[in-house]
Amino acid sequence: MKRIRPTMLCLFMLCSFLQIGFTQKDSTTLKLNQLIETLIAQDNFNGAVLYAKGEEILYEKYHGLIHPFKEARLNQNSSFNLASISKQFFGAALLLLQEEGKIEVDAPLQNYFKDFPHKGVTVRNLVTHTSGLKEYFNEVILSYSTNHIVENEDVYRTMMLQDSLFNFEPGEQFQYSNTNYIFLGILIEQVAKMPVEQFLKERIFNKLGLKNTFAYHLKQPSSPANRVFGIEKTGSQKYLNDLTPLDGVIGDGNLYSTPRDLMKWIHALDKNELLTPASQAMAWQPQKLNNDSLSYYGFGWGIDKATGHYVHTGGWVGFLNIIRFDPKTKELFIALNSNGKFESAGYGQQVFTGKTPKLPDYQLITNVEIIDGTGAPAYKSSVRLRNNRIYQIGDLKPYPNEVMIDGGGKVLCPGFIDSHSHHDRYYLKDDGMLPAISQGITTIIAGQDGGSQFPLDTFFNELDRQPAAINIGSYIGHNTLRLAVMGREDFKRTATKSEVDSMSVLLEKALEQGALGLSTGLEYDPGIFSNTKELLSLAKVLSKHKSRYISHIRSEDRELESAISEIIEIGRTANIPVQISHFKIAMSGKWGKAREIIGWLQTARSEGVNITADIYPYPYWLSTLQVLMPQRDFDNYESAKYAMTEITPPEALLISDYEANPSYVGKTIQEIADAAGEDPVRTYMRLINESIEKNAGETVIGTSMIEEDIKRLMAWSFTNICSDGAGSSLHPRGYGAFPRVLAKYVRGEQLFSLEEAIRKMTSLTAENMGISNRGMIVPGYYADLVLFDPKTVQDKATTKNPHALSEGILKVWVNGKVSFADGKVTEERAGKVIKN
Repeated sequence: MKRIRPTMLCLFMLCSFLQIGFTQKDSTTLKLNQLIETLIAQDNFNGAVLYAKGEEILYEKYHGLIHPFKEARLNQNSSFNLASISKQFFGAALLLLQEEGKIEVDAPLQNYFKDFPHKGVTVRNLVTHTSGLKEYFNEVILSYSTNHIVENEDVYRTMMLQDSLFNFEPGEQFQYSNTNYIFLGILIEQVAKMPVEQFLKERIFNKLGLKNTFAYHLKQPSSPANRVFGIEKTGSQKYLNDLTPLDGVIGDGNLYSTPRDLMKWIHALDKNELLTPASQAMAWQPQKLNNDSLSYYGFGWGIDKATGHYVHTGGWVGFLNIIRFDPKTKELFIALNSNGKFESAGYGQQVFTGKTPKLPDYQLITNVEIIDGTGAPAYKSSVRLRNNRIYQIGDLKPYPNEVMIDGGGKVLCPGFIDSHSHHDRYYLKDDGMLPAISQGITTIIAGQDGGSQFPLDTFFNELDRQPAAINIGSYIGHNTLRLAVMGREDFKRTATKSEVDSMSVLLEKALEQGALGLSTGLEYDPGIFSNTKELLSLAKVLSKHKSRYISHIRSEDRELESAISEIIEIGRTANIPVQISHFKIAMSGKWGKAREIIGWLQTARSEGVNITADIYPYPYWLSTLQVLMPQRDFDNYESAKYAMTEITPPEALLISDYEANPSYVGKTIQEIADAAGEDPVRTYMRLINESIEKNAGETVIGTSMIEEDIKRLMAWSFTNICSDGAGSSLHPRGYGAFPRVLAKYVRGEQLFSLEEAIRKMTSLTAENMGISNRGMIVPGYYADLVLFDPKTVQDKATTKNPHALSEGILKVWVNGKVSFADGKVTEERAGKVIKN
């Protein structure tokens, strides 16, 4: 089969256009036709478009169904729900009544509604959206049962009962609020002494010959035969997306019309066939605000400041529409859509105004087994991406010239979300984030263990300026705040109330900048010197902002039970979600207690505490030598001996970084002691004190967990997977954590199903972190995706070779861009900042 090149395809489309009777060689006409035909080919158009100049229609197209479950096709007489485009008709009705002396637009609304609480609101304020009235939707929805058909009077009555009815004083600013036009509909009906739909029909629709224009709401007995119904489409499935119980109202919408009727309507207004020239000028002019600035919204019409066009959009249920009129050239563009898509309206008006629209980028991923992140069973299907979002799922046919990707029958799942990461430390050296993205990680959450970038907005601005290949969010670190307030010389004490207040101010600022919450590292300086009272004070700030708390708890070994009690108390007292970082039992004397500990957490959850955890899949941790001595008594032989015997023996402590003597890296405490002929306890104490004296950095990998506990803690329903890794670290988790879970605990030990493992890496993590629109393969979610082979996926990183890339991760998308493929990071840097 011959492949038609894009240029030939466009020429074919233009020739077809000329053959169907449109001979006007107008560039706008040709571009509109090309646009609409492209949208039809992409199955993105169910509606009507009209472009005219004066009385001459230059382009007109009707395509699609009137109803999702009926075969009737759209035609010139099919009437669409105009949604907010309806408002211009109510604005005109108001001016007709003013011409008859029945309403004065600058009169106080109290002249017509005696119980209205604000004498400063005029009728003009209603029609121009300058009244300050709040939007009615939420208040009305909360006031009535789901099967109650809401009418205008319900809206008025509900809003009158609100303690606060206004967002600002009338005339101060423009703020679009549908409440204005519900009140206007009531006012017109009251003054005209007839139902508002009857007034519109007699005084506007019939007079102007608008045969297919009418009002319809759910309190009317029957639906007109030519009424178009809203449609929603997911994959190849169509659904009804039409009126809701809010659609017993009229004023803010619920008028229906056709492009040809709207063309008649515009001509009648332009020629003053309905209103006097003075009234029509009032409808189409900007409004002066209290400070003498202008609001570019008239009587149901927006005025485009740049072009002078009169314009209005309308969106409700499945309908997304636009009308735009150039009063100078008399050109008119109308797009009415009933499939919930704005393409023909949005891109069409760009063509109308002389711009070249950039159409969406589409990718179709076929021949994949989808594991959607919810824990549901895998299924075979296709996924279409539109720009940076998941667009459709199902049995999908390719669009013309669409990017096609054959998944080879492998698994497609959401991108992995690493809830506890230090990979951001690697960002400035490698914005491709190879250690993380090669595991299938598309989002990392930094700022862990009480330490974070500071101030966060500087970090976020840098990420916006130079994006990474993956998404990055961050907590604000408690230790970071403590050092900022207390300094580095005097932190080994309880903070004063004044100091805690200062930390609270910094915390609030960080939350406003987008921090996901507060992280603590209570085994580390300076957080180890804080008390629970200090943490609870900061937790109150988190509660105020509906934020979160994540913690490297105060002890993961000798005081494990009290440390868990503390985080539960914080969650309960502040009523905030709390998460245990890198869940572990790191002491031989407590091994085997995982079942009991999970029981405590389940009890807390049953009592309303939203406590969760994350875990990495290794029996060894990475931290500092000092962390094993919580009293910081580094010259106390008995304390050091306890650490070496009860927590981690010297042969299980591997030096991963030691600036004071780099030759120690890669050796255990036991090996260093043997070489020096020392007692390993003395060697351990010596290494700590040498690093302190030289102010030199040090880290150690310690083995102090057992597989039985790891598996029980990992299998808990509320434990998500993390890496706790960094690209420069010598711990293999920085390169291998997520593939290791898939290889060892799913394929090898069958601890849980592949679907459950993916849930723990994606949607559960997103839920535990408070991240929306990521972590599932669902239309509308961001297109963070991983294609992998479940039979070969395998971590390769070890303590001997910690930077070895994993295998079996075939392709990774971040926000719709292929960012990792063929074992390499691509040139895409599509990562976004994840904010609270």
